[in-house]
Amino acid sequence: MGFADLFKKDYAELALNEARNGNYMKAAEHFKTAFNKTNNSEYIINAATLYEACNENGLLLECLRIGSSKGDANCLIWLGNIYRDGQIVKADRTLAENYYRLATEVGSSFAYYMWGQMYYVHCKNHPTQFHTAMGLFEEGFVRGSSECANIIGEMYYYGHGVEVDIQKALEYYRLSIQDHNATGYYNLGRHYYFGLGVKRDDNVAYNYFIEAEKRGCHYAAEFLSKDRTKLRSHLEMEAKYFGKVIGNAAVDSITNTLTEGIADGIAEGII
Repeated sequence: MGFADLFKKDYAELALNEARNGNYMKAAEHFKTAFNKTNNSEYIINAATLYEACNENGLLLECLRIGSSKGDANCLIWLGNIYRDGQIVKADRTLAENYYRLATEVGSSFAYYMWGQMYYVHCKNHPTQFHTAMGLFEEGFVRGSSECANIIGEMYYYGHGVEVDIQKALEYYRLSIQDHNATGYYNLGRHYYFGLGVKRDDNVAYNYFIEAEKRGCHYAAEFLSKDRTKLRSHLEMEAKYFGKVIGNAAVDSITNTLTEGIADGIAEGII
């Protein structure tokens, strides 16, 4: 080891130390320096995240554009989201789409999910655009996105752009959890809890909800007791989800075909 190496700074470590102490601006600057020395795109994303926490929008955009110029998919997707939503810039759907497309070209299957969301979530007043969303989600699914698998299931569940098909919805939810998708676990838990398309099974539902919560899906907690050792009562959850209290016998009678009324009563937008 040369003499100069003894004094070489580990800027990533310095950044982490500053972040632990709450000095986010200093931490972000160290991450930028670490990126400049290594071209490790993780560092520029970290810097952007810290600038966002400090409401330094100009520096946030600078970092994302630097990362995007290096072909980092996460930076490209983040810029796509910013231009899609008009968060800190004027909304520009054409630019958003270009950023998503570039992210797919550098190998991100998740970019198809975010790209499809531009049509699915933000254009629900234009039903024909559901078809565009489905095409993007299907491409992402083929390329390995569990998020795309789950949301295709939701489109079949709600009948968005396709005929309602509960069995297809279940099929895609099961495909999504092969890659441990949290919302996929939640959706399966909900089906087994209410008996939607499957025979009601509280044990199976409980295991799915626990797995969903463990992986970050906060919706699952609604179905669990405070101590997380059991499910909340069906009477309580039927009142919450269907808008009225019905007895266990009525819950058992829910058929495998989801009616439009039930679909409207289910928690909206599990996306």
